[in-house]
Amino acid sequence: MVADDFPLMLPGVPLGETVKMVVEESIHYSLDADARSAWYAAFPDGVGSVRLGPHHRTFFVSMYHELHCLQQFRDILVEPNPNVAWGHLHHCLNYLRERALCQADLTLEPGDFTTRNFAQERVGATHVCRDWNAVISKVEENWADWVTVWKEFHNVTN
Repeated sequence: MVADDFPLMLPGVPLGETVKMVVEESIHYSLDADARSAWYAAFPDGVGSVRLGPHHRTFFVSMYHELHCLQQFRDILVEPNPNVAWGHLHHCLNYLRERALCQADLTLEPGDFTTRNFAQERVGATHVCRDWNAVISKVEENWADWVTVWKEFHNVTN
């Protein structure tokens, strides 16, 4: 990296490797207060931020930005708050709309999802996705490297 140049995508994650994801209903990510920890467990230390280049510039991986936005909507559905930051929610709604358009997933989903009984018909289509585990590993590795650099710079020994 030179000066303010930076890559468009997280370096070190193979773009050609894919995994299959069968879309299915899950009890782990429900709309009740007990499921909050499952939603927050999706975030690594650093909440999806990475540091790149000699000046350790901060960037956020889009996958985690998307998860953050979903989490914001989930939180307001579970615990309505009149003091919610509506501008932030508006940003998230538009961001997720743009991400759906950007991904343009062409997977065909059987039937009419608007009439589906999700309690009985729990499994949907199979999608081909980027390997999110590779992304998670790279983000965790980057965060651990950043913590080491930060500790050395601040003379922290533990």
